[in-house]
Parts: sequence; C-alpha cells; structure tokens
Amino acid sequence: MNTWFLLLLVIPYVVSLTFNLTNIGPPNQSRDIVTEGEGCYISNEGIQVTPNEIDSVMNSKAGRAKYVSPFHLWDNRSGELASFSTNFTFVIDSKGKSNYADGLTFFLAQNNSVITPGGAMGLPVNLTTQVVLSQFVAVEFDTYPNKWDPMLDWNTGMRDHVGISISNLTSVRYQKWSSNITGGGECQAWITYDSISNNLSVSFTGYQNNTPIRQDGLVYTVDLRKELPEWVIFGFSAATGVGFQKNNVRSWSFNSSNLQIDENTGIPPNPGPDPRKELPDPVNNKNSKVGLIVGLSVIVVVLSMFAFGLWRRHNKKIKEMEAEEDSFDVEMNTEFEMGTGPKRFSYHELAHSTSDFAEKEKLGEGGFGGVYRGDAAYSSNDGIQVTHQRNNDQYGSVWLAGRATYIKPLHLWDKDSNLASFTTSFTFVIDSYPNNVYADGLTFFLAHNNSVMNAGGILGLPFDSKIKNSRHRFVAVEFDTYGENDWDPKYPDSNVSIGDHVGININSVTSVAYRKWYTNITYGKECRALINYHSDSKKLSVSFTNFINNSRVWETGLDYTYDLRRVLPEWVIFGFSASTGNQFEKNNVISWTFNSTQFKADDDDNRKIDMLGKIGLALGMFVLVICLATVAYFLRRRRKENDGDTGEELGLLEMNGEFEIGASMPRRFSYLELAQATADFAETDKLGEGGFGGVYKGFLKDLRMHIAVKRVSKASKQGIKEYASEVRIISRLRHRNLVQLVGWCHEKGELLLAYEFMENGSLDLHLFMGKSLLTWNARYNIAHGLASALLYLHEEWEQCVLHRDIKSSNVMLDVNFNAKLGDFGLAKLVDHDKGSRTTMLAGTLGYMAPECVVTGRSTKESDVFSFGVVALEIACGRKVIDYKAQEKQVWLLNWVWELYGDGTLLEAVDPSLEPEFDEEEIWRLMIVGLWCVHPDPDHRPSIRQAIKVLKSEASLPLLPSKMPVASYQIPLVSSLSDFSSTGQYQSIIGECMEPLDTDSSN
Repeated sequence: MNTWFLLLLVIPYVVSLTFNLTNIGPPNQSRDIVTEGEGCYISNEGIQVTPNEIDSVMNSKAGRAKYVSPFHLWDNRSGELASFSTNFTFVIDSKGKSNYADGLTFFLAQNNSVITPGGAMGLPVNLTTQVVLSQFVAVEFDTYPNKWDPMLDWNTGMRDHVGISISNLTSVRYQKWSSNITGGGECQAWITYDSISNNLSVSFTGYQNNTPIRQDGLVYTVDLRKELPEWVIFGFSAATGVGFQKNNVRSWSFNSSNLQIDENTGIPPNPGPDPRKELPDPVNNKNSKVGLIVGLSVIVVVLSMFAFGLWRRHNKKIKEMEAEEDSFDVEMNTEFEMGTGPKRFSYHELAHSTSDFAEKEKLGEGGFGGVYRGDAAYSSNDGIQVTHQRNNDQYGSVWLAGRATYIKPLHLWDKDSNLASFTTSFTFVIDSYPNNVYADGLTFFLAHNNSVMNAGGILGLPFDSKIKNSRHRFVAVEFDTYGENDWDPKYPDSNVSIGDHVGININSVTSVAYRKWYTNITYGKECRALINYHSDSKKLSVSFTNFINNSRVWETGLDYTYDLRRVLPEWVIFGFSASTGNQFEKNNVISWTFNSTQFKADDDDNRKIDMLGKIGLALGMFVLVICLATVAYFLRRRRKENDGDTGEELGLLEMNGEFEIGASMPRRFSYLELAQATADFAETDKLGEGGFGGVYKGFLKDLRMHIAVKRVSKASKQGIKEYASEVRIISRLRHRNLVQLVGWCHEKGELLLAYEFMENGSLDLHLFMGKSLLTWNARYNIAHGLASALLYLHEEWEQCVLHRDIKSSNVMLDVNFNAKLGDFGLAKLVDHDKGSRTTMLAGTLGYMAPECVVTGRSTKESDVFSFGVVALEIACGRKVIDYKAQEKQVWLLNWVWELYGDGTLLEAVDPSLEPEFDEEEIWRLMIVGLWCVHPDPDHRPSIRQAIKVLKSEASLPLLPSKMPVASYQIPLVSSLSDFSSTGQYQSIIGECMEPLDTDSSN
C-alpha cells in the first residue's frame, strides 16, 4: 500500500465528469439525480423541478434537482480550471394561462446552499434583504418581470428572458427569450464554459410563429475560480411565484474537461468512485508473478539504457553538438506549417492517397517523372476538409472521396456482450460556392477496421454500388446532398426523390430511416448534428440543423432501434467520410466532441491481484519515471550548452530553406546577411525603438535595395506566435498600399523581419511630431490609400484578414508619401462574412472599438473603427488622446462629434492646413471618420461603403447630432480593473487610455 501511495505522489491522476441522461424518468437514471425542495420529484416526463399540478397551494413553491456527485471545478493547488459543456431539453408550461411565474435555472453553487421560495427561482438569495446566502453562478430562464430584471424601456419590464447571474438576481448579461410557455413548447439549451478564454456561452431555442428557432450570442467572460469554491453542486432550480407554471427537465447531458490533480490535493465533499475501478485489470494469481517480473525487467532495461546513454554522451560529445537555433528552427517550421499555406505531407500520406502510386491513378508522365491523382482529407484553419476545399483543382474536384477517423478505435462491445452507449456532436459546413447543383454528401460512420473507401456517389463508405453489397460492415448517419441515386428515398406513391436528406444506414447506402433535410448549401451555412446511441434501448437518435426561411430550426425525431453488436465488430474505427460525385461541394467538419461509456472491470477479479504484483509494477513505473526525468534533464542541458550543427538535421533544414525561396516572394535570410546589411545592427542606423524591439535601416547588396529590419526583443510580448503570424500572412499579400515583406530570419534565438524601406517613416511622425508639413492633397491620398488597403484585406483577398492594430504609427509613407499599412503581428485570418474566433484582447487602446474592449472579439467592424480614428487624426492633426489640450478637446472623438452637432465641424481641422484645403473633401473625410467610429458596430459602414463616400460616389450618411452611447453594459474587465463600468465607452477609453496605452506591437 505504501508503494502505491508513493507512485501516486509521483504520477498525478486525471479526473473529468461526463454523463448523458436521456429520457429521464423512472426507472431511467433517477439514481443519478437528487431532488430537494417543495414538490420536486422525478416522473415519467422527467424532472418535475416544481409541482406539476395547477392548484392554489402550488404557487410560491421552489425545488431543486442536482447531480448525485459534486463537480471538481478547479484545483486549489495547481490553480487549474476545468472547461465544461451541458445540453438539456426542458418544458415550461402554464397550461394555456398567460399569468405565470417565476422561472427555471441551471446553476453551479456552493455545497449546502439553501433553496429560497418563488421570485428567486430557488437560488440562494434572501428576497427581503437581497442578501446572497451562498455563492452561485446560474443561467436563468426567467418568466416574470421583477424590479431587478431588465427593462424594455424606462417603464416596461422585459418579461421572458435568459440571463447569466453571478451571486445576484440581477443578470450581468441577458437576452430576450421568444418563448412558448402558454403552449408548453419543448426547448433546448446549450451552455459551455471555456477555461482558457473564461467565456461562459449560452444558446437556446425559442419560438417564432410556432416554429422553433435557435437564439445565440449570450456570452459573459468570468473566471469561475473567483466566484465559486473548488467543489460545487450543480443542476436545476425553479420556482412558482404569484402565477403557476410547470418546470420540467426531460434530458440532460454534461461533459467536463480533464482536470489533472495530485492524489493528496483534497477529498471531494461527496467522494466519487475510485477511478482505478474503471480500468480493466488482470484477474488471476499468475499476474502477481508477471507484475514482479515486468517491474524488475523495466528497472534493468531502463538502467542499462541510462548507462549506455551516459557512455555515448561521454565519448561522442563533440559529434552530437546541436545548435540552439536548430531546435528553434524546428519550432518555427511547426508554426509556419500550422498556417493556411501549403501543407507538408509525409511519404506515407501521399502514397496512401494515390493507392501507392497506382498506374490507374496516373495523370501523365514527363521528364520530371509521373503525376498521380490522389484523394486526401486534411486539416486546415477551417477544420477537417474531408474532401477538397475549392473547385479549382487543376485535376478536378469531382469523383473524389476522403475520410477522417479518430486516432484510436472505439471499444463498442466486449466479450461478455456488454454494449457501450455513445454520444457525439459536431458542427460542419457543406458549401457549393454557390452552385445550385452539388454532390454527394458527408457521413458520420462506425466501421470495421481496415475498411476501404469508395469514390463519389457512395459518400466514401465501404459499399460496392455495382454489386449492391458492402465490402466491410459499417453503420453511418448520412447527410446526403444528391438524391437522384436508385437507392435514395422517394416521396410516397411516386418516383420523385426527396432531395437532400439525413438518413441512418446499416451496411447499405439505402437508409433504414430518414428525414428530409432543408439545407443552405449554396451559401455554406454552418450546421450542427447531435447523434446518440443508448445501449439499453438500442436506439440510435439523430438531431440536426434545418434552414427554413433562412432561420436555423433544430430537427429531432430521426431514430432507429438496432443492436449494433449484430453488424459491427467489438472494436471499430469512427469518424467522417465524404465524397464529391459528378458535381463539386466542400465538406468541412469544424468541431467535434465524442463521449462513450466504459466497461467496468469486475470487482471480485480485482481483489485477486495480490500485493506482490502491485509492488513490482509500481516499482518499475516509479524507476521508469525517475530515469526518464533524468534523461530529459541531461538532454535539455546538452541542448543549451552546445552551439553546433548536426549533419542530417541541418541538411533537412537547408532543404526546407530551398522550398521557401522564390523569385518574387519573401525569402529566408541568414542572421549573418541581415547583420551585415545593418552594420551589425548599429545604433547609428536605428530608425526607432518600441516594446517589440528596434527597427534598423539596412542595405542588401545582392538585391540592391534598402530595407528596414525589425529585431524582435527576446523580452517582447510579441514572441514567436506573432512573428510567425506576420510571416505567414503578410508574405502572401500583394497590394500597393501594404508594406511588403522582403524576408525573415530566425537563428541564434533571434527573430528578424526585413521589410521594404519607407523613406518617409510613419504617419504619426508627420502629424504629431513635426517631421514635415503634410499638404491636404497628401493627407487625402493617404486616407484613400489606407482605405484601399483595408478593402483588399477585408474583401478582395482569398480570405478575410483582420489587421486588429490599425493606427497612425502603423501607416508607413514611401518616398512619394503613398500610404502603406504595416505590422501584421496581431492579424488573423477568418472566412469571409464571419467574425474572428479569437477572444484575446488585441490592439492599441484608443484605436480599439468599444466592443473589443468588452469582449476581446475582433471583427471587420472593429478594423473600420480604427480606420475612422486615423481618418480623424489626419484631418485634425491631433492624437486620439491629447492631455495637453483643453479639457473638452482631450478625447478627439468626443470633441469632433460635439462640433458636428453644433454645426461647427470645420473648427476641428488642423490649423496648419489653412487655407489650402478642399472644404468638401475634408468635410467628407471627417463625416466618414465619425461614421466609422459609431459606438454601435451595426451602424458602421463597411470599408467599401466608406470609400464610395470618400470618392463622392455615394451621399453622406445622416449621423445623430450627439455621440450615441453603447447599448450594452460594460463589465469590469481584469485588464481594465482600475475603473468602474458606466455603460458609456467614451469614459472608458477617454479616462483610461494614457496609463494603459501599451502599444501591443511597440
């Protein structure tokens, strides 16, 4: 026992909590739920959180249903925080009455928290004193407008709404809920918490014209470690108030991320089962001897390897010297290969995709060798591309198939015929770009290992359409986009295909059950699917997204009862397959979650393992860990000590360098080349200095050109990822108003970027520091050039590029004062018409849109806001924040908008321009600037609209006379904790800019 304890001190264990309770009701899963309060019980309809019958005594009642085990939300010793997601279906039903109350919540709370009656929805808050009795975080489905609830206007409360509440009945975020409580319509909710971004996100269904619709966008950023204890209870609470309503939860699934903790970090309030019992162990006495032998063998082998390693290190120390930049290069190459450019394949991948370079796949032969056609599913920034992403392949994108499977097989059933349950959820896009004719579709499948793929028409499934027979056993859920095959479903009493459909296939491409699928493939809308298999009922259930009148509608009811042991082997591969037929479509899986039940080892068999076997295994593992840690230490120490080159690895890196060199593209420089070009980074050639490091002027003799070299400081926050991001993105962009990257270098721990030299420096030097007097014509051309660059980034390149750091110091001027936008270290690539997925605060305060300060989310609209700030700086010749100015003129945007409202806008024009400026042009530039900095992103123009106004191709917008106020509440944000929220973004940026203005790139 002591040995096991010692082992567990060395090796931490991983805990997570996962369950899926479908069709809650006796006798299903009721043992997993604990009911508390007045009238909370489990019926055949699910959890009745409050009494289900209409009666006068059923008012002002509260109940709570929680999961039987507590949830380990975060670890006190390591500070590690768990992510989690939960999905549940529920019904709130007033039985046709319009007077109902109070609501239902999903909550996480301190253990032993109390239940309070109606009005507080069962949450631990004293309604009389408004005192919080216990810590909690809740998502409320509130059906009664109390005084603390949100208002539609100054005297009208918002009744039905969904809110996020943190130890308070007043929601920190909320959204109006289009409910159907009088009709008792079933609803669904999805709640996720991301421990990295600290985002708590809520989506839910409402009703529009009696049709279910999905409502998204309710998000709040909160560190739950500051709001909740380490262990929490969680579940549902509800209450009836002055009016009655039924609060019924019908199904519930929950999944949390792995939380790695030490054995001795503490015991949960209610101890759960021993996690070791979940693992299959040896079951007979022979394993005692085996354990001892294995343990001793491991010790001998590891010690021998360790001794050999020391001997080899001693005798070949000089030959094994590695340069620190070699490991650095490997890291950088990894960063580049994660980008959106060409992907590096292994020989095995390409051999597999071309059927080992089969003659039938040969497309041609030349002096260089043969060209072969292959199919490949691959990963990109958009997710898994199960088939080719675009219909512009030289060799065609039709009649191709791809498959993506999880790296490990699934243990579906065991030798004792125990069958696993599983649930999977994924988001995907099928996009025809936007042709009305497309094919063939995508599937989620489980199949026999080593099963083969077939090409178009068969969705990549192992089925031979000629002999109508399956090559290997499989079960699939198909999202079929070509309904003209003989086996596709038809309308009753006709031979007319139903077209796009979702079906369940068992060893055949003919679906045993199906539903018509109302798709939006021509516009490539994102869809979601949820697939459940329950081992008790043998029911395979499928839910998915429909599009009706351009609105998402959640479709349920597609199910089929079948014992998967009859068709599938004990171990199966699983994942996605897709194909293109005689027409093209993109088949893209964006996200994927999967969870299955485990087979438990027999407790009696576990007891048969005697202590000798345990000691042998434990001792062997202990020695193995210690030895591996020692070897790792010496390897790391050796890497830091040595500064040489290895033969083969250096050759591979040199080959990678050959691939990166192009005739007209940026290329990779050596450190020596850039050091010579800048006179070893001489101080006399330094052009500027910032938080990122210095910029030096240099001259490349072989290219006969001047360059500017950015030398990223090792202490810079910019770091490897931003450096790699800039190389990946700007090296592929070509526009006259973008600073061109000449090359890059990462050697000797240095990060260097070489740009074309801009003779006139940055715009801010001329506007604010008097480097030269810019004429009005020069300024107007600069504004046009910056707008043109932004139009290219947002709309004209193959992907949308969000710059995220547009400011006057990042606008460079060439010898003719043409504007060129630079510094792409914070830039992100996203799909056109989609917002950024990043939630990290990026940019420079003052130039950042107010919604970015709140959410950290960057969009095209936030880039437009930054452009508007620069446009006003160009016209006014003043910084966005100038504390040396008069009190009303400190914050440029406020001051200019006030002058606009007073009809004296031209008073803000830079006095140095008078009288030589075009009054109409400067008026247009300033109006466009104000339009772009509108606090509400929905009221800002696109950059294309702004350009049309600047060119007098569109009329001026009509702006409000006073600067609008942001329509959302602004929470306290950790990075802005020095000030309180007022709901007005002007006060935030205006008051806090100067002390917080740490240029993210400087």
